Amino acid sequence: MEEQDEFEDRFGMTEEEWARFQRITQGYGEQSDEGADLSILKALLRLTPTERYDRMIQMRPLHEELLRAGAKARR
Repeated sequence: MEEQDEFEDRFGMTEEEWARFQRITQGYGEQSDEGADLSILKALLRLTPTERYDRMIQMRPLHEELLRAGAKARR
């Protein structure tokens, strides 16, 4: 393992596990320090308030279905 300038916490992963983790978690566009995909946020911010509202209304049936499924799973 090559020496690093800064400490990098690999959460106890082996080199192979770390490489796999990096492949899986990288490549999703620009990310914030917290890992949020900024490309999605920027795309949403390009929408007008009316377009955002319309998208929210379109997603309401799915949201309600997910809530029902969650409640059913907790029974």
